[in-house]
Amino acid sequence: MAYRPGIYPGHMTLFRATEREEFFDDDPLCWWGGLATGGIDVHPVPGNHDQILHEPQVQVLADLLQKCLTESRGSHSP
Repeated sequence: MAYRPGIYPGHMTLFRATEREEFFDDDPLCWWGGLATGGIDVHPVPGNHDQILHEPQVQVLADLLQKCLTESRGSHSP
């Protein structure tokens, strides 16, 4: 709880659960907006924070992650 993240100078990819607990606000960047100075891509994943790591939601997360990795590799090609 004492951890305080610092500024990240690169681009960030955020996989965000579509169902959130009451104590989370509606900030689409989940408080990361002020930390990632290179911008943030947000990808919604159905379910809550715990469900996205279990079937069937984890397959959605895996597909999004694979797409992001493929696009990242393509954008860094010579």
